Amino acid sequence: MSDQVFQIVERYILGSPIAAGGMATVYLGRPVNLPRVVAVKQLRPEMARDQTFVRMFLDEAQLLCRIRHKNVAPPIDCFEHAGEFFIVMEYVHGQSLSQLLAAGGIPPGLASKIMSDVLTGLDAAHDAVDCGGQPLGLVHRDVSPHNILVGTDGAARIVDFGIAKAAWRAHVTQHGQLKGKPGYMAPEQLAMGNVDRRTDVYAAGIVLWELLAGRRLLGDRCLQEAALVSSAREIVAPSVIVPGLPRALDDVVLSALSCDPNDRFPDARSMAEALLDAAPPVRDFEVGAWVTARAHDELGRRAELIIELENVRMSEVTDVRGGDPSRSVAVREPGAVSDAPPSGYAVGQNEPSATPINEVEISRHRRVRNAYLLGAGLVVTVVVLGGFHMVSPRSPVSRTFAAEAFTLRPMDTLSGIGVDAAPPAPSPPPPSNSGQPPAQPAKRPTAPLLEPKGWPRRQEVLPLAPTASALPNVPGHDSPPRSYDPLRDDRRR
Repeated sequence: MSDQVFQIVERYILGSPIAAGGMATVYLGRPVNLPRVVAVKQLRPEMARDQTFVRMFLDEAQLLCRIRHKNVAPPIDCFEHAGEFFIVMEYVHGQSLSQLLAAGGIPPGLASKIMSDVLTGLDAAHDAVDCGGQPLGLVHRDVSPHNILVGTDGAARIVDFGIAKAAWRAHVTQHGQLKGKPGYMAPEQLAMGNVDRRTDVYAAGIVLWELLAGRRLLGDRCLQEAALVSSAREIVAPSVIVPGLPRALDDVVLSALSCDPNDRFPDARSMAEALLDAAPPVRDFEVGAWVTARAHDELGRRAELIIELENVRMSEVTDVRGGDPSRSVAVREPGAVSDAPPSGYAVGQNEPSATPINEVEISRHRRVRNAYLLGAGLVVTVVVLGGFHMVSPRSPVSRTFAAEAFTLRPMDTLSGIGVDAAPPAPSPPPPSNSGQPPAQPAKRPTAPLLEPKGWPRRQEVLPLAPTASALPNVPGHDSPPRSYDPLRDDRRR
């Protein structure tokens, strides 16, 4: 296990640095709540105090968002923490082209594959547009082997957009000292003239020449010497350095390195097409095998750091804000099994919470909550179904209620619903001896029948024809009367 020290910055864990440049340092990192490895680029603290560098650093992230191409490393996040600025980018498991070239040149097919990837990525950057669809006019201005990453997946990616432009503005503010790589600048860029996409074509031509020749074209020269040599020299063809190279490759390189921009390829795509025709490229897995062979030790060391970073025990992380950048985090040995489940941080806050959340406790509370919700749902379902059953016309309860509603109430019970009941009938008088019939008692008034509101009024159904029981019987006969027959009655007479 290495002596790697981890840091918590906002919602990311930072590990060991894997690259450093003039403006920024790149760290291995991962989100707090996901074991996904990313590359976190931090602006140097001394430059974070200069608003010019800060503005250019943040503009780089905005420009990268407008480029959508597999050969351009995309940004994932951008944030500020305690006065420091960070850009989170996709991690490429590979090595920079400058370190891969330390062992010498490469075959033409391999150089064709790497540089065609770089040129197609540059072409996508040159054609990038803003949110309104207007061209950005983006120029990399710092194409060099240091800013080309070749991964074990066989793809080459261009990185660090806008760095040269930020270095150029620093040149104006810092006593006329240009910070950059004069050995890869076009003559118009060294002369502080207008630059366009053909400036990047020139820089790509220098990189291609070095890939084929296996050495630097200009070397580490000062600004004035580089400007003088680039404008007055005659470029030696790569086949002079390495005999046996195709003549078509010499033509591509020399055309890209023309001092006059009008004599170069008009754009990066045209140069990529000419390069692929001059030297057929190798396949991706061959590029990956070459990267693994040349950077075996560095990639092995970085793989161990990634394992440690992915196995950080989040339950033992302490977030210290606003100051001490060194915060130790307990890590497991590679391959070891944790004695406690990993825990995360509360979601929805600007900064991660210092108190870890126990996933077992969360699971228990979720089960209890789900049980309560299920029980409440069953109760509501029973109540609703019971109500529908009671009001249904076919329900026995509903029919009983209707029968009771239409039942006539006795008169003595009508007072309970607001109707005055009639006084009780007087007892009949005793019989009189005068021979007169007793007086009939007066009929008491009857209360009107009350029917519930909302119920249909009952209607009497009259029979359409008299039934046999309703006809009067003829004396002496038990059978019902029959119809009159004149002939039969005359014969009886």
